[in-house]
Amino acid sequence: MSWPVTGPMWVVTLEAMTTPSQSMPLDIPHDDRFPASIIREFLKDGRRADLISLAGGLPASELMPTERIASAFQRIVQAAGAASLQYGESGGEPHLLKVLSDLSGADSKRMLITNGSQQALSLCLAALHPNHANGSAGPIAAMEDPGYLGALQLLRVHNYDVEPIPVDEHGMNVDVLAERLGAGLQITVCYVNPTFQNPTGATLSPERGEKLLDLAEHYGFAVIADDPYRELYLNENAAPTALRTSSHLIQLGSMSKTLAPGLRLGWLTAEPELVDRIERAKQSFDLHTNTTAQLAAADLLDDREWWHAHLEGLRTGYRQRRDALVDALHSELPYATFVAPKGGFFVWLELPTRLDGTPHRAADVLTTALAPNSKAAVGFVPGVAFAADGSAGSGAHKSFLRLSYSHAAPEQFGEGIARLRQALKATK
Repeated sequence: MSWPVTGPMWVVTLEAMTTPSQSMPLDIPHDDRFPASIIREFLKDGRRADLISLAGGLPASELMPTERIASAFQRIVQAAGAASLQYGESGGEPHLLKVLSDLSGADSKRMLITNGSQQALSLCLAALHPNHANGSAGPIAAMEDPGYLGALQLLRVHNYDVEPIPVDEHGMNVDVLAERLGAGLQITVCYVNPTFQNPTGATLSPERGEKLLDLAEHYGFAVIADDPYRELYLNENAAPTALRTSSHLIQLGSMSKTLAPGLRLGWLTAEPELVDRIERAKQSFDLHTNTTAQLAAADLLDDREWWHAHLEGLRTGYRQRRDALVDALHSELPYATFVAPKGGFFVWLELPTRLDGTPHRAADVLTTALAPNSKAAVGFVPGVAFAADGSAGSGAHKSFLRLSYSHAAPEQFGEGIARLRQALKATK
């Protein structure tokens, strides 16, 4: 027996509601805003026992202050109790904001704590995205070419079109940007890695930094300066110069390279009005950043003597790694072209041409290096992954590759580059 359930415009029975019918598949729409990251996929799949990986920009595990971090967590949980495990303020824990303000000289009212600088970038792009009427053009972001893969992914997610601006040894070529702006290009955002850029290792010159902010103030766009490698200068004369204060400048920082990426702690500095808008956006996304990790980080950074000694230790450790990789390249690939980086994690390498004068494709070399029958596997990231116009298929930066010296042991670099040379010879 079935009981009718009636309403003003419909009749349905419990029998009809409970009788099995053909299942409809979930309709997941195609969306090209979410391409896989070649680097994240490599980290997931590149775990061969014989692999020497020079791919991901992971900090060196042995340089992480694990014992110091563990004792900081223990101290703050014992001191603050349940308060250290509670929900926190969306803008960040006041203690950490004060410590970062003291270290950077920025007003804590202009700062906000995020789940890594990647979230900071995402929040900025969301907050700056203009509301366009249906059918009108979306926002445009200028960025370095080649540029940081994670920024490229986020720009796609937030529906920005990308205007590639070439990079040389002095960072983004701001003169090219000026020419395009003068010709009518209208942008909402310009994204840069100002210090030891990912992937090239270049640093934006003070003159270009000044001109970039002049352009931002004249044309009314925001400059997002993502600076995770700022403290990791490896040459004494390579200490980064500061960009001048501007209402159009948003600065991003991260503890992933200086403390540990697993803490997922970053921050941004911007005009108070924009910080307020971004904080409201963060309330919708994740409520707040990990309270316990913030308090532990504040405890660590507040010990200035330890913090500065820790940074010096990082610089020494990464300098040794950089030098070992550079020596291996000079020895094993003397005809490849690169500039020894003055800081950061990466070497941007151009492969030598073949004997017939045609360029090698780094993606083909990687396929050879990671082939199942390869007995000498080595990992790196092909340059096409960093093409700002998304033209991996068309071969932008095809003869370039990015090598990371941050994670592998220095004694592995000689063998790793020897394997790269073997793969280069074996690639047709």
